[in-house]
Amino acid sequence: MSLTIADEALSKKLEPGVCNTRRRYELMKMFHAECEKRGVPHTPDDCFRYTSKLPDKYEQMSIFDLEG
Repeated sequence: MSLTIADEALSKKLEPGVCNTRRRYELMKMFHAECEKRGVPHTPDDCFRYTSKLPDKYEQMSIFDLEG
């Protein structure tokens, strides 16, 4: 789901079959409110902050590691 287009006519051309922008905006407001109420990370900053605390599964490689 995206909220990128405020022009409904253009939205119908680019994203046919989806609900209108106003309804998508209402859905996103509900999503954010429910996440806030339950303490669920939901903003990009929240998600990046969370993932930065996870342990690294793989060691970062460098192109120079491939030199033989």
